[in-house]
Amino acid sequence: MLDVSIRLEILNLLDRLKRDRNLAMLYVTHDLATARHFSSEIMVMYRGEIVEHGPSDEVILRPSHPYTQILAGSAPDPTVSREALAEARRARQAARASRTAEQREAAVGAGCRFRSRCPFAMDICATHPPDLPVASGHLARCWLLSDDVVRVGDGRDGRAAAAAGGAVTQPPQAGE
Repeated sequence: MLDVSIRLEILNLLDRLKRDRNLAMLYVTHDLATARHFSSEIMVMYRGEIVEHGPSDEVILRPSHPYTQILAGSAPDPTVSREALAEARRARQAARASRTAEQREAAVGAGCRFRSRCPFAMDICATHPPDLPVASGHLARCWLLSDDVVRVGDGRDGRAAAAAGGAVTQPPQAGE
């Protein structure tokens, strides 16, 4: 929570020390822009579990896990009014408060930890997803990337997959 100019000076100093002394550094932040700029690799965590990791440009520019997509899309828009931001904050707080203790506990139990908030949650999400390859060195822990999940409209027959035990879901749309 430093002034922007002081924060930039400190980050530049850390970056210089990293290069000059060949240091490895763990930088924990919610600021994806600085993470992308100062990191060669990024790990995105949700509720204490890594849900996506890989080269920083790859993870930030092509997020695959729904939580990473939400994080990448949540950067403040300078054109939005303070009133609209306050209203969105109140709506998030109300939604959070309306979740029952059972819903919160279910989200932490077995399976995908993000499933209670995921717009693409399916029955298969009650089981823990494996790390699945997205690109070279880029992995995400999401059933949407699995061959066991057949997306309607991807050229494969969803009914056959469902009959064979695979989950069927609609594909994410651009920007989702």
